[in-house]
Amino acid sequence: MTKQAEEVIEVSVAWVDAEGGQLIWQGPVPAGATVAMALAESALGNRIAGLGRLDVGIHGRLVSRDQLLEAGDRVELYRPLLVDPKHARRQRAAARGRRAGAK
Repeated sequence: MTKQAEEVIEVSVAWVDAEGGQLIWQGPVPAGATVAMALAESALGNRIAGLGRLDVGIHGRLVSRDQLLEAGDRVELYRPLLVDPKHARRQRAAARGRRAGAK
């Protein structure tokens, strides 16, 4: 009797740093693996400080680390925002208003 091979799926884990540099790991994980398992398998934690505190997503949608993966999933690590997008938009609108009034 032969041992049946464990089913695996291919996934990727992606990180983009503040300067635009990318780290992308692509490889096999066991079928039924979670986001946390893929992160551990990728070993990106050795290269990214604070990995455990970062938000994660799959194809642009926030998920928990216990989310089950499907073949072809792209796990993404999200850096914290430095500026609230709503605040930045208000600042740009106010600056445009000041420029328009200076004419």
